[in-house]
Amino acid sequence: MGIVIKGGVESRPDLGYGVVQDLTIWRIRGIGVWGYTRSRAPIISNVRVADSSDGFFWSNIGMDPEKHQVELQTIAIQDSLFVGRSFNNPICKAQTAILLPIFASGGHSISPTTCGPLGGGYTEGIYGMEHPTGSNPAIAGEVRVSGTTFVRFQRTALNGNNCGASNVLQTTMRGGMESSDAVPPHFFSRITIDADSRANLADLPPPKRSWIMPSKCVVLDCDGPKHVMLHDLDGSLTGVGAGASITARAEFMNELRDDITKFTWYNIPTKMLYDPAPYNDPGDPGWDMSAYAAYNNGAQTFTYRRLEGSDANASSELIGVGIGSVAAELPPPLMSSEEAAAATAAEENERRTRRALSSATDSDWRNRMVFFTGDERIFYAGQTGASCEPTSAIYDPACRSIRKTRREVAYRGYGTYRHGCELNRQWNAWLCNASSMQPARLVIESMDEDHTSRNLAPVALASGGYVDLFGGGWDHQRAKDCGGYDCLKRLSTFHTTIAINRSYDLAFTGTNPKNLRLMLPSGGGEATQMEMLWSRVVISIFYSNPQKLEVHYQDQFMPPMEAHMLSSNSYNFSMRKPVISDSCGSNAFAAWENKLYVLVCGGVPGVEIKTVDKIVLSLGIEVTIEEFFDAQYLVRNLASLFGIPSD
Repeated sequence: MGIVIKGGVESRPDLGYGVVQDLTIWRIRGIGVWGYTRSRAPIISNVRVADSSDGFFWSNIGMDPEKHQVELQTIAIQDSLFVGRSFNNPICKAQTAILLPIFASGGHSISPTTCGPLGGGYTEGIYGMEHPTGSNPAIAGEVRVSGTTFVRFQRTALNGNNCGASNVLQTTMRGGMESSDAVPPHFFSRITIDADSRANLADLPPPKRSWIMPSKCVVLDCDGPKHVMLHDLDGSLTGVGAGASITARAEFMNELRDDITKFTWYNIPTKMLYDPAPYNDPGDPGWDMSAYAAYNNGAQTFTYRRLEGSDANASSELIGVGIGSVAAELPPPLMSSEEAAAATAAEENERRTRRALSSATDSDWRNRMVFFTGDERIFYAGQTGASCEPTSAIYDPACRSIRKTRREVAYRGYGTYRHGCELNRQWNAWLCNASSMQPARLVIESMDEDHTSRNLAPVALASGGYVDLFGGGWDHQRAKDCGGYDCLKRLSTFHTTIAINRSYDLAFTGTNPKNLRLMLPSGGGEATQMEMLWSRVVISIFYSNPQKLEVHYQDQFMPPMEAHMLSSNSYNFSMRKPVISDSCGSNAFAAWENKLYVLVCGGVPGVEIKTVDKIVLSLGIEVTIEEFFDAQYLVRNLASLFGIPSD
């Protein structure tokens, strides 16, 4: 080790000093600068590291996410130099300039040079005293690298010897909990980098299949490595212009768990398949309600659904399918029933032979339809895909919307929105210029009392034909605290990557949280909280529960946009919904869609959506749950709720 900084340290950016400065280190077999501190803003400045296995690694302890505590913390690397293999005395081994730092919430581990429960690993104790149990990642954290130089990170042989990989940036995957739950957003500016180092700029490996087990990420891949975000604020890091970014391959999905006799459960939530007005599909302007216009005196009509075989359906960008990081193209969008049945039979026969797995039943496929290569409508058994008759519940979209297939929803593929980005296979990442997308970290957090015990996954975010699926992080409890068994206590908090100034659909597989917080802690990487406010995203969420919803921003209730009108104009098809230019926290509930629309602005603490114990009837009347079930008015209330005649 070069230098180790551990414990509670003070950093005063306002006075110009931090934790480490004016330091030169070379030929370190382990990590040049290793930090594990409880500090709001540790600063590393004027540090020079050369010919070291790993130049820099840092773990910072933040607020407790289980208690929903949040404070934006920043690790800053400034005016420093990282040299890979020098001219005079180069090191011949695999090397990395910066192992991407992380934020934990548990106490300090023992020192990195002590073996003990760490097994001698330098990075294994970074999440807390208990290895490899670790601790939950802090909700808000970021890393900023500025005025820094990277040179001579090259993969050429030395004296005929292959010295291994040489990367500037790498996801921390060296043991223990690693980066399974979340990797904070990284922002770069005023970077100097040579051509060799830029060619070897990043190594962002996918999550490990061994993590897909009950005591870790259960039935899905862990989210952390799939949502690494490197934002080049001024274009100096990537050389492709200001606002460029490198994002990990969120489309990667392992098809098998750690137990290879079991499948993973990758599936788009059913709520998203019945969405009557998805932001995800810009070709869907609405839906056709002409047959039911009498419910509003013939005043409201809409058109609905993209036509089968459209250009959007035929698109075939990549879906990362795993064992490993191999990618496969999406199959043709539609097959006949006979073709689909034949393809399914052939695929199952191959699976049975290659993996010794039993053939998939209908139930198996329902939990992992993203891997189904045929037309999933063969499972409808002759039904239309609508869940009920339209006249049985006029306000329920599932009764009037034909169920979409998953390829109709994810018509460009899975993972983070990346239209126009380029895949760099060496980095295992997407390189995007600002015109394609500018990334931000969106935190989706259940605030309910059961937020550590109730599973919401898979959770889906969709925009522009891309669907990103999330499963959450590890169970960080010790077996000895739960009678020798796995505790199965996992946060319902999801650290996602989105493109700012876009609109997204959000859907949960489980029942929506009664209290939900949405936050862009770092905005789009702006320097001040005021500037962060202009990095925004509109989120739409389907709610099947008829209870009233309230939106709060900065601890203040935000009334719906048309609160001055009857029932906030929720039952009018021409109602106004929030757009990017509206004020932060703007919201509207579209009753005909059962969807809440809310504008989220950058910065802490974000917006909170709270469910109130009142039921909203189509007459614009709010009643308590007790009043709703009053025997004298129950029939009237049910008819009003479902939008059907009381007789």
